[in-house]
This record gives sequence, structure tokens and C-alpha cells, in this order.
Amino acid sequence: MNQRAKKVRPAHSVDQPLLRVSPRDLDTLLSTLDVRFVALSECLVSAGFRLEMGGIDAPGIHYNIAGMGRIFIRDDPPIDLWPHTLIVVPANCPFRIEVRSPRTGFSSLTHVDGQRQTRSKGILRRYVAGDGDPEIVLICGFFHASYGSSLELFGNLSSPIVERFDARDQLDHKLKSALAELVSQEIGFGAMSAALLKQVIVVLLRRSISSMQS
Repeated sequence: MNQRAKKVRPAHSVDQPLLRVSPRDLDTLLSTLDVRFVALSECLVSAGFRLEMGGIDAPGIHYNIAGMGRIFIRDDPPIDLWPHTLIVVPANCPFRIEVRSPRTGFSSLTHVDGQRQTRSKGILRRYVAGDGDPEIVLICGFFHASYGSSLELFGNLSSPIVERFDARDQLDHKLKSALAELVSQEIGFGAMSAALLKQVIVVLLRRSISSMQS
């Protein structure tokens, strides 16, 4: 069975309105889901380092491909990062990723300000904290997702949503494919990357709704 963390939900969660429609209507709603990329980032953090990132004016999905550590969203309590942890965050949410040092734990971490790093051209960006092999490999996708005529799916989100997946869900494969599309810059790369991110969002909504109904 998939491991799940206790969700951190706002008082009016984005998925509450979705529960008031029939499964058939929900399927129709999701079929109208439109995803527009703002940016896609890869964060690589080695043991003993802290990577601090600013917010972006769009909701985001943080997905931990590999490694263990913790992430702070704004000034909220830390969220443990395990492989296949997925976190949806509101727009304009700064965050920091920390990886334990083998000698000193989470104290005396080397601080790296990701905003000072030279950004890659285009919508694909890479941020690195540490010189060795990364312990944490986190993919961050920032996007606008709307359904129906113009309703922003995560527009009213006020606090993070956390879900734990596993390798069988293949979300890492979808996000790695989205990264590869952006790197290739082939014709249609934007549409293909958005389509892959849409699949991730649909899987997330399916899990969230199932969790609330169980």
C-alpha cells in the first residue's frame, strides 16, 4: 500500500468543490483541465547543505525523485521528504530544502541562496547546493491550471497539500519526461511538457478525492 502523510489542508481545500459533483461530471471537468507552464526547476541538494528558494507568482508542485531530507514552505513546520513525496504549494511561496549532515545532523548546514545562482535560459532551471553527489533530487513545476471557462484550480489554495506516492505511480517518469522535453526544445515541447504535468495533476486529484472519501 502507498504510504500517506497527514495532509496539510486549508480551511477551504481546492478539492472540496470537486466532491460535490458526480463521478461522470468530475471526469468531464478533468477533461477540460488546461495546464500552462510558468517554469520547471530541478533542485539538487547534497548532504550537509540547505538550498533556499524564492516564490514564483504561480502555484507549484514539488516532487521528490530521490533521497531523504526536509522542506520548509514559508515559515510552516518542516515536511519530511521521502522518495515520491509530492507537495502542492500556493503561489508566491518561498521554500528551503535541508539535507542532514552525517556528522552534525541539521545544525551547521551550509547555506546556499538559489536566487543568486545564474538561471538557465528558458523555462527550465537548475539549482545546486553542494559539490558532491546530490542526496535530494527535487523537481519543481510552476503552472497555472484552469478548468471550465476560467476557474483557477489552485487559485484559492492557502497552505500546502502533501501526498505520498511510490514508484508504481510513475510520477517520477512523467516529470523526468517533462524535463527531457524542455531540454530537447523540439517542436511541440511546450505542449508535451504541459500534457505530462496535466497527467500528474489528475493523479494527484484522484488520490486527494479518494483520500477524503475513505
